[in-house]
Amino acid sequence: MKRLFLLLALLSLNLALFSQTYADAFVGTWVYQSNDTVFTIKLQKGTIDFNASGIEEGIFGGYSLSIGGVVKDNYILKIPSVWKPVQKDAPTCNIYIWGVPIEPNIMGFALYDMRKKHINGKGIGGNRMDLLSPDKLHWKLDEQKGLWIEYEGVYFDDEGPTEEDLKLRGFSVPSDVIMTKVE
Repeated sequence: MKRLFLLLALLSLNLALFSQTYADAFVGTWVYQSNDTVFTIKLQKGTIDFNASGIEEGIFGGYSLSIGGVVKDNYILKIPSVWKPVQKDAPTCNIYIWGVPIEPNIMGFALYDMRKKHINGKGIGGNRMDLLSPDKLHWKLDEQKGLWIEYEGVYFDDEGPTEEDLKLRGFSVPSDVIMTKVE
């Protein structure tokens, strides 16, 4: 997870002046609906305080999923405006999605899938949201990339990843969908 924080911090250092503007377009409530499945994410601007590494503007959010009118997951809760990842894991602050802008219309983000518990519940990065228009968003989860980001280089450590760590789990939410902004 430290590698994920470092990677996102380094990627976003060059965008520090522009990140607040870039994040604005992603803020709001986005919905994907297909047949009886409704997947919703709610995103807000926030500040990530990396302590010695600096402060970064980005997005925080949560998600909900209902199937057949039955709510399976509801992690859209009150979210703080500032998060210190060194002190608290994101889910303990009601943050289940957090990201930083990569380009004006692209947001890299980590997801805490509360059912699949990727990387021992630490969340999984390597995902992206592409803003297709002011009211259309392409949500894309990439489990293989997220695992690579987390475990790249760890093989030289004594505590390399186990087979269970590298096992693809899939996601409990849609992984490649177009969402529509509703708020």
